[in-house]
Amino acid sequence: MEDDRNEDYEALFQYVLSFAKKFGYDDVIIYDKQLDGYFPSLEFEERLHVVIEENDNEVFWDQLGQRLAKRDLEKERAVIQDQDEYFRRLYELEGKYEEEFISNGIKNIDIQSYNS
Repeated sequence: MEDDRNEDYEALFQYVLSFAKKFGYDDVIIYDKQLDGYFPSLEFEERLHVVIEENDNEVFWDQLGQRLAKRDLEKERAVIQDQDEYFRRLYELEGKYEEEFISNGIKNIDIQSYNS
């Protein structure tokens, strides 16, 4: 099943890249006759990696805030009975973490280790 998805992805990727020349991107997408396929140039790959890194960074902070908010909310779970209140409080906690991360990054994050 995984191989089918990879093949489907590759076919779609090749299809999209086949329009590069039509849209003026033939300088960054190259067609290789021997391999019978389209490939991003090194320049394009480098530009793309910058975008991917920026996205990964955003996803990291979003997921960290969401996971910490859910953790904190589980501690309050016994007091919160209503689903609307649960999501309101979750959103509130996520917002507090977002503000903290924007202001301080990881500066205030401490890991507590417990000796057993």
